Amino acid sequence: MLRNFARRMSIASPEAVQQYRAAGEDRMLKHLAKVAESAYAKGNLTSSRELYSSLVMARRQRHGDNNMLTISAIGKLSVVERKDGEHEAAIGLAREAVDGSEKLLGALHPDSLRWQTNLAKALVAGGELAEAQAAARDAVEGYHMIYGAGHADAISAENILAAAENSVGRALNAAAQLARLYALCAAAQQA
Repeated sequence: MLRNFARRMSIASPEAVQQYRAAGEDRMLKHLAKVAESAYAKGNLTSSRELYSSLVMARRQRHGDNNMLTISAIGKLSVVERKDGEHEAAIGLAREAVDGSEKLLGALHPDSLRWQTNLAKALVAGGELAEAQAAARDAVEGYHMIYGAGHADAISAENILAAAENSVGRALNAAAQLARLYALCAAAQQA
């Protein structure tokens, strides 16, 4: 069998050999994506991060940055980074996924909205609440336009928006309480 393969490859055109190798590489990258997803599903964030990082590098090399396979791998790596508490990395990767997806598919495509929702989650986790509100609001409006208000993705984005708004409200309340405490301390020092 191996001898037949070698004979076929020796008489194949260089283009056919290149196509065969490319197909093998594509299968390997699909397998790598499945293994990374499996590691993530099992809660192994360290392995998942390593696998998705390798996948992003390989997809960039194979397909370039303007390819949905690359963008999807970047977005999934962002999720892993967020879950592991690496908020700055997660936010940067999520922004890259949103920008790439919107450029290729448009802002109202479900994939673009999914990465927009992921960006909002990363921003909430990273404490960038005003930006998180804007990102979540954009996702909510997009989902409402394409699916309607009752769709599961729209509800998920609405929950993220509510969480961001709730966090902003808590921060404002905490700031007001701090201001009152400072005023009380200043008054006590003067007395």
